[in-house]
Amino acid sequence: LTDQMAEMLGAKAGIPVAVASGDHQCSFAGTVADYANTVAVNVGTGGQASVYVENPVPRGWLELRPYIQSGYLLAGVGVVGGRTFRTLRDFFNNASRALAGYELDPDVLYDRLVELATEVPAGAEGVKVDPLFTGSRSNPLAKAAFRGLTPGTFTPGHMARALFEAMAFQLAESYREAAKLGAGERATLVGSGNGLRLNSVLRESLEAEFGMPVHLGPHNEEAAVGAALCAAVADGSFGSIAEASAQFASVSER
Repeated sequence: LTDQMAEMLGAKAGIPVAVASGDHQCSFAGTVADYANTVAVNVGTGGQASVYVENPVPRGWLELRPYIQSGYLLAGVGVVGGRTFRTLRDFFNNASRALAGYELDPDVLYDRLVELATEVPAGAEGVKVDPLFTGSRSNPLAKAAFRGLTPGTFTPGHMARALFEAMAFQLAESYREAAKLGAGERATLVGSGNGLRLNSVLRESLEAEFGMPVHLGPHNEEAAVGAALCAAVADGSFGSIAEASAQFASVSER
């Protein structure tokens, strides 16, 4: 940090300044301790299911992104995520405004939809969702659809449960595609992002689809943690980003 910038920031001159990587890469670094044996699922505004590979592999409909220092992330990116849930929330809020003349608190509505989904059994009693409200990378013209509704299942809880299960299926499909393309299977599932931390039904659905428990990392704002780890590697505190992640990103929660 230069003298001029230090004075402007009220900080100490000479502090090392490092350039971090992308948001996706930093989130992985701040979440995953064991690169070779972990699939990482992040649900924020968007969503990703990612595995680390040392060398390039065929990517199919996935994305192959350079990782920090070396290696790559093979990932399904952006098909579903927090905005998928937001679309359902906005539907009910729009209905409230149109029919009753007032809006509901958006955060309360999120929580209430998750709560209602917990009251619906797994499988949503036959309700199915194609959650592609904004299409997909392989088919931008794809549309969302709810199917299998009956008078008894045309409820907010059933729609929410079915949507969460469909989101989990899409994320798991990315992982299964990565395994088929040569990335291999992983033994640990690590989750991150408030869209996952605050949604117990989505975590439950992911566990059913992946066939393994979801572990949540000990830190919020995982991408910021990963950016800090990049700086720690740059100033020599760690020998590599993999070493930094191994020491700092160990999971501690279910």
